[in-house]
Amino acid sequence: MLQKADGAFALDARLATCLGAPLADLTALVHVPGAPSDAGLVATLVALAALRTLFASFRQEWELQEDKALRLLAKNGVSAAEANTLIAAFVQQVPALRKASHAA
Repeated sequence: MLQKADGAFALDARLATCLGAPLADLTALVHVPGAPSDAGLVATLVALAALRTLFASFRQEWELQEDKALRLLAKNGVSAAEANTLIAAFVQQVPALRKASHAA
């Protein structure tokens, strides 16, 4: 499992591999306007974007993971509205997610 006990995900090669995206592309998301400067928070948002696009049909299986991640983000100053806005932006920035969102 890629998610840590506190709800966070790491911005690392394992996440990049799961998304079929270069790690450098994911790391660059830290520079998206409004994105947190913390790479772990960005990774958590990217993972949520992946769950919502690539694995939308399995929502019942991962919704508790999403809840935990959203609580972590809120504790770190990222509101649910901000998270949703950033997730939508990240879907457009990561080709594998963008393709999945258009296929849905």
